[in-house]
Amino acid sequence: MACPFFHPTIPIRDWRQAPRAPLGDPYEGVCLTESGEWEPAGELLRECCNFGYARGRCARFPVTETVDAIRLTAWECEGGALELQYILEGNHEPLRHGRLTADAGSDLPGALHSQAKAFVSSYRRRRRQGAEAS
Repeated sequence: MACPFFHPTIPIRDWRQAPRAPLGDPYEGVCLTESGEWEPAGELLRECCNFGYARGRCARFPVTETVDAIRLTAWECEGGALELQYILEGNHEPLRHGRLTADAGSDLPGALHSQAKAFVSSYRRRRRQGAEAS
């Protein structure tokens, strides 16, 4: 459940014991609010951007925003297509949701598109690593 304003760019590789992150891997990235583009760092990036629910913990989080986090999940369909379900959460409750195929996310608004793309990348990498380890 990443922050709805977080646009992940590259996985964080220097996190020693990285927890299981909502996007599959913890990411570096940019914050895009009405205040403009900003590159978060440190605990803010690791805790608020990657794990959502930044309201009251991040000064850039808009007070009027109703969505606190974006949750994604994936499953493989017949023929190897990857399906995604997204849930936009507010106050730990679902507000809106939808489904899409992994390759059809380009028409999604803002951070949802960026996060879906990062999630799919992490998902596919982990699946490859699991197959290679078998």
